[in-house]
Formats: sequence, structure tokens, C-alpha cells
Amino acid sequence: MKSIAVGGTMPSINTNILSNVIICLPPMNEQKAIASLLETWDTAIEKTEALIEEKEKRFKWLLRTLISDQQDNPEWRKVRLEDTCEVIVSPVDKKTVYGELPVKLCNYTDVYYNDIIGSDIDFMSATAKPSEIEKFSITEGDVIITKDSETPNDIGVPAYVKGTIDNLLCGYHLAILRPKKQTIGKYVCYALTSPRVKYDFYRFANGITRFGLTMESYKKIKISLPMLSEQKRIVNLLDTSKKEIEILKQLAEQYRVQKRGLMQKLLTGKWRIHDLTSSTAVRNR
Repeated sequence: MKSIAVGGTMPSINTNILSNVIICLPPMNEQKAIASLLETWDTAIEKTEALIEEKEKRFKWLLRTLISDQQDNPEWRKVRLEDTCEVIVSPVDKKTVYGELPVKLCNYTDVYYNDIIGSDIDFMSATAKPSEIEKFSITEGDVIITKDSETPNDIGVPAYVKGTIDNLLCGYHLAILRPKKQTIGKYVCYALTSPRVKYDFYRFANGITRFGLTMESYKKIKISLPMLSEQKRIVNLLDTSKKEIEILKQLAEQYRVQKRGLMQKLLTGKWRIHDLTSSTAVRNR
């Protein structure tokens, strides 16, 4: 279809072209058998996607119940962000400068589009001064947030640093939140996604055409902090819930890949269905 489409900015196919397209057409009983087999995969994909949707709703409920709804809990401390984390605002840009040292750079999009900052991300290459490497290197357990954006809604988007990533620096428009004692970085990361904290990021972001957080903002933004043991419990529950979602998404993608593979074989006649009642219903041609 793509190879015979005509046109520049908006390729299309007309009726004459479409009428001359050739497809493989097996006997009617085999058409029905192929359709029935592929519908089995469609059903599996639909059920898995529905389960993902339910698991995502449950995760949001857990996040609200375990953190958001506890913000007025008298047993929890209401602490300023700068009191629970060391705030490190990075000025490191994307430039490569002769004489500086090569580094990997964690950029705005790496944080905005990922909940986890890990070694599987393809970080860009840049250079930095030794003093910048010493001060703005990212370590395991850090939380990286977006501190500048074109809209205030995108301020304070967090990502958790998982594992040790050698020679990785925090880039411009980002800030490192390095947890202090009695604080777990993963808990802070989850806490920053609560509606009340997100609203604080929104209202303390300064700007007109571009918005950003000042160092004074981190003194105004507060999170609710339970005891260390409770932080660990909450993180374990939320991590388990997220892991279930990730596994289901992987399963759904496997089903899609299997379906595409079956379509490639069955709809081109490379594999033939000759007897659905047999244990060897699909055979190679």
C-alpha cells in the first residue's frame, strides 16, 4: 500500500490503484479459521489492557490513600523540601568544550518521560569542568526534578535515580534532591506526585513566558514525612503495584508481537491452517 501511494505531503491511494492490489485469499473455511485464531490474540490483548487499566486505578488509589490522604496525619511531620533534601540546582549545559572532561548528561526529557533514571537510558555526551563533575554528579537514591518549563504544570516532575551510573551529571533546567538522614529518596519521589505538592510547585513557579523555581521556592514547598519504617512500607507497596503494571504491559506487548508474527505467516500463506481440531492445526507450507 505504501509503495503504490501517490502524493507528496499527504500520500494517498485512489480507487483504481486499490482495485489492483493483490492479496492472498485461501478457501472460505481457512479464512474463518485464520480470523478465529487471530481473534484469540485480540481477546488476550483486550483483557490484558483492561487489567492494566484496573491496576493503574489501584496504584492511584494507593498513592492517594498512603500519602495524599495522610498529609494531615498528626503523627506525620510536615517538612520543607529543603529540610528533608539537599537541593542542588544544576547549571551544566549540553555543550562540548575543548579541554573539559567527557561526561554523560541527564537532560530535561530524560526526567520528564521516565519515572526511573537508570543505566538503560541513552544519555547524551557532553563535557564539564572538574568542579562541575564534583558538585553535580548524580548518585543512587537521588531524586531529579524539572525546575524550569514553558508551562507551570510541568514544574516539579520527579524521577528516581536507580543504581549507580558512572560519570552522569545533572543537566540544565533540572535540580537534584538528595535525601538527608531519615528520608528515603523513593518516598520523596512518590510524595512529590501528590496533588497538593504538585499544586505548590505550580503556584510557586515564577515567570511569564517561561516558568521556574527559585531557591526560595524550596523553602515554601512542603511534604508530609512519616517515620523511616513507614516510608519503607509505603515504598514497598507502591513499587509492587507499579511492578505489576510493568509486567502486564510487557505481556500485552508480547501478545501484540505474537499476533503480528502470526499475521505475517498466516495472511501470506507461509503457514496454513488445515484442521482446527488437530493438535498440529498450523503447518508450514
